[in-house]
Amino acid sequence: MIIFYLQTMDKKMQKYLLLLVVLLVVLVLVLVSLLISCSSTKLGIKKINFIDTNLTFNSYTFSDFKSAFRTLQPEEAYNLAATESQRTAAKALEYLMQNKYEKAAETFVNAITEKDSLESLWRHFPLRYYMAINYNWAKLEDVENIRNGFTDSAFVFYKDKPEFSIDFTEDSVIIPIELKKVFPLVKIKINGKYYYFLLDTGCSRTLIGKNIATKNNVVYDNKEITVSAIDGTVTTFSGIFDEVVLEQMKISNFPVIVINRNDAIKSKFLFITLFHVDGIIGWDLLQKFDFTIDYKNKQLILRKPVIKDIERKNLFWYYVPIVKFYCNNYPLLFVLDTGSNLTSFNKSPISFILGIDTNNLKKRNRRVYGMNNIVKSQEYIYPDFQCYTLTDNETTFLYSSKILLQEIWRMEQIIPNNIDAILGSNWFRNKAIRVDALNGIFEILE
Repeated sequence: MIIFYLQTMDKKMQKYLLLLVVLLVVLVLVLVSLLISCSSTKLGIKKINFIDTNLTFNSYTFSDFKSAFRTLQPEEAYNLAATESQRTAAKALEYLMQNKYEKAAETFVNAITEKDSLESLWRHFPLRYYMAINYNWAKLEDVENIRNGFTDSAFVFYKDKPEFSIDFTEDSVIIPIELKKVFPLVKIKINGKYYYFLLDTGCSRTLIGKNIATKNNVVYDNKEITVSAIDGTVTTFSGIFDEVVLEQMKISNFPVIVINRNDAIKSKFLFITLFHVDGIIGWDLLQKFDFTIDYKNKQLILRKPVIKDIERKNLFWYYVPIVKFYCNNYPLLFVLDTGSNLTSFNKSPISFILGIDTNNLKKRNRRVYGMNNIVKSQEYIYPDFQCYTLTDNETTFLYSSKILLQEIWRMEQIIPNNIDAILGSNWFRNKAIRVDALNGIFEILE
């Protein structure tokens, strides 16, 4: 029957039909590739009390301050410091590892004033902290003045605005979420209309599309800033949301980034939209809660954070949220990125720690669509991976059926340390994660 129809068509129509078939085949291949890249890994969990284990920790041997600082080892960095500013920075790093970010920022500023040759290791931290975490515009202006910063920076827009606040009328609320592949989406009602937001711990700031800003009278400035997004380069503005209600929790005067288009993310291949959301709830807002993303039961639990006396912390913020894991007793730094659909490990350090030759491992090629172009990567599949993390006195062992090794970017301009893995949402498809930034707690829950 199909052959008959093809024979009765003119050549022009046949070409259109063949083009349509080719496009459909390409689309199927893209979808299959995406499904493979999002496929979950079997992940086992075992929890025991730390005192019941026989864990011992190997100590790194550092030869210079810079190496110790980059791997976030404050005691070793202090002992190897050659200048007073390096010792100051090492002290700030110790505060950071204790989740005392205000003290860390103040101490980093002292290091900046010394104009040491290793200034690049700490110069951006106070700016990111006062802008994205603490919203302290007066402090931000002071730091800008020390650095001879730009007079048109964000603090010019924000410094005269009302103070940010969260009204916790309830100690905790439960909000339903939806999963797009493995991406956690929350539906938020703003002025009677619902918008979809991606919960993205790997995004430092909360973003909204211009449609939300326009329809809800969000005040934003007219100074365009060009930034790189997951789906290309976009222009943004500094804005402030006067009120957002999450169930019984009211957020007032919340600084946001307004993207100069309707969608915060719009990933496309050819003419097909693969994924889009109205906004992104980033780390700047999420870290102000003790929260649980329950992938299994599809719910977000927001709790009012309460300071606790935690003996061992495994979560801290250094430009991005980082969880400390161990493999063969060596400390590893994992970026917690719920906005990533894939967990990947940095090939070089993991190969060294595991004592493996990647040439003997299975390989796969992967293409990522929806960026500025098609990004190709070669990955190595390592089976039966084990690691663990310590939270207070509890040891959580993870048993993964496979991990993907690849050359993860160093992000030298953003994160001045060596990243060993990007911890994405695919690892938690049938589980839940709890994050308490105030107390430095990260947990994986069954």
